[in-house]
Amino acid sequence: MKKKISAWIALGLITLVAGLMLALTNEVTSEKIATQEIEAQEQARRDVLPAAETFEALEIEGLAPLSELYVGKAGEEVVGFVGMVTATGYGGPVQVIAGVDEEGTVTGISVGGSDFSETAGLGAKSKEPAFMQQFAGKKTPIKVVKSAEDRAENTIDAITAATITTNAVTGAVNNVASKVKSYLNPDDGKPAEGTTYTAEEQGFGGPVAVFVTVKDDGTITGLEIGDERFNETEGFGMGAKDPAFISQFIGKTLPLTLDDIDAVSGATITTTAVVNALNRAFEEKNVVAPEGVRYTAIEQGFAGPVAVFVTVKDDGTITALEIGDDQFNETEGFGMGAKDPAFIEQFIGKTLPLTLDDIDAVSGATITSTAVVNALNRAFEEKLVDESAGQTAAVQEETPAPTAAPVPEGARTASASSKGFGGPVGVTIWLNDDDTIAALTVGDEDFAETDGIGSRAREEAYTSTFIGKKVPLAEGDVDTLSGATVTSKAVIKAVNKAAEKLGIAAEATEAPAEATAEPAAEAAQTEEKTASASSKGFGGPVAVTITLNDDNTIASLVVGDEDFAETDGIGSRAREEAYTSTFIGKKVPLAEGDVDTLSGATVTSTAVIKAVNKAAEKLLGASGDDESLAATATADGYRGPVTVSLTLNTDGTIQSVAVSKEGFEETVGIGSKVLDDEFLSQFVGKAVPLKDGDVDTIVNATVSSSAVIKAVNEAAAQLVK
Repeated sequence: MKKKISAWIALGLITLVAGLMLALTNEVTSEKIATQEIEAQEQARRDVLPAAETFEALEIEGLAPLSELYVGKAGEEVVGFVGMVTATGYGGPVQVIAGVDEEGTVTGISVGGSDFSETAGLGAKSKEPAFMQQFAGKKTPIKVVKSAEDRAENTIDAITAATITTNAVTGAVNNVASKVKSYLNPDDGKPAEGTTYTAEEQGFGGPVAVFVTVKDDGTITGLEIGDERFNETEGFGMGAKDPAFISQFIGKTLPLTLDDIDAVSGATITTTAVVNALNRAFEEKNVVAPEGVRYTAIEQGFAGPVAVFVTVKDDGTITALEIGDDQFNETEGFGMGAKDPAFIEQFIGKTLPLTLDDIDAVSGATITSTAVVNALNRAFEEKLVDESAGQTAAVQEETPAPTAAPVPEGARTASASSKGFGGPVGVTIWLNDDDTIAALTVGDEDFAETDGIGSRAREEAYTSTFIGKKVPLAEGDVDTLSGATVTSKAVIKAVNKAAEKLGIAAEATEAPAEATAEPAAEAAQTEEKTASASSKGFGGPVAVTITLNDDNTIASLVVGDEDFAETDGIGSRAREEAYTSTFIGKKVPLAEGDVDTLSGATVTSTAVIKAVNKAAEKLLGASGDDESLAATATADGYRGPVTVSLTLNTDGTIQSVAVSKEGFEETVGIGSKVLDDEFLSQFVGKAVPLKDGDVDTIVNATVSSSAVIKAVNEAAAQLVK
């Protein structure tokens, strides 16, 4: 027994001595190991940014996921930055030290760390020079590709069968570059200062909407051009969405003229639409306000909290979405893609709650995408109102009372609708015995006018202006909503339709017989010099009737007949005296510049001028005082010859262009569009020979369009010696 006790005492003493020796060894070596680790990191910094002579640690807020960030200098000159990130690889932590210059170009990387444990022969290859050297000279953000055909200037090849490790390293490098960018440009990503307004004007291919953020003094701080209806010509008007075109507006002060900016090459119509829309948006203060209540919630993403700010209707339909706040720190090139407009836009119009299958997730960022979806669902389910946005959105949701006055007992009622800007505008009216309006409601389940603009037609502040007015309503009886002319006219038209159902027919409204102050007697003297003609406008035929004085100047002009269908509030202004009066006293035939074009309605304006000249030709005849020159030429189109008949004014400008249908074989619906007046009207008033950019070509029909232009120039060469 005594022997056993002695043995246990001896074993205990040995264990104690061994423990003390190990502790002493660790104490002695730990400091040395830490020193070696620091030296290794210092060497790594020099390796990844060899141009630097010294490194200074930067103490900045929001450094994560970086553990450190240094500025590298050669003397006093900054030559780059070095950051360290510990990413999560397949086998555990992967320490990445990356150097980048001020332009975001990688100068070198180092992969490893004391806890590196990626799989040998697979993820461990990330420490090999062949992998790390791929990054040097690449502009961030860098993307990972798996095949040679996908390579580009900012891509690196993935390690075979080690995608997780590859993505971890690449994400870490992108995070360093992103943090450097934020440090150098602290204002990037912040909301533009000012109020965002919107308006639209007619472009070449359709409406051109602008969303402009402006300070109180008119200085532009942010701009987006185009919505889902933007349909300008590829290679021409489509250039209005190019960042280089948009950026030139930032810092300029509204209102602008076309001379204040560099127009999109070959797209004067589109450029003019942008400038006019900007001016109108600011002048009329058309504030952008999505429909619904703005909610917010936060979920954990890959690298930190992911906040969402979502505007939702009562039925859960998403009308607006912002992702990320000042804590958003997802990986550059991966989760950071959640802030891309292309990712965000797919949510608009969808109904909450959502699943991940309802959207296209950010490539390589399932965790971030899931955080966004979960945050959206929670924000709406728990009704977490974004208090920083105020309660304006909630106010917008409320359905306005139909009228401030009670509906009298026994009042006659009827409903009708008329086409507005976004769809049908339905109204219900109640009439007193004297045919005055007792009450009015605007809108039904199909109401789709623009939030904050046309939607104001439903508000009591507008509907109350109808109370007491006698039907049928005439233009001017009710004030038009600022920035919502189309919607306002639709309401009035629908009111009159409803009144007609009650037996009160609208009085026929015709354009004035003359748009001139000439005495009736004098107009009668020129009655024999009256003629009518029409030309294709934007929405259909635009007819005119002109009366000429003895000196072939215009005495009167009436625009439009029962087929007139130009856009309300845009092309429809061609019927107004403010426009037709500008023709009075002008000599026919009219040339480019004789009459100002209607803002946002170039196609309609051109159609009026063309129709006026056609009518004048009927009166003057081929041997009139203003003879024109005509010739024909042919050029090769996409599928065969394209023959053009050209008529020039005596000053060398184009009076008319026509494409012959005989022998014409261009593709139906594509090249065949060169036959349309919408395309041919561009030529009117242009000087020959035509140069590149004088005429917008038709989308997907460049060959056919070019054939017409070439034939025009060949015909012009026959006439202009």
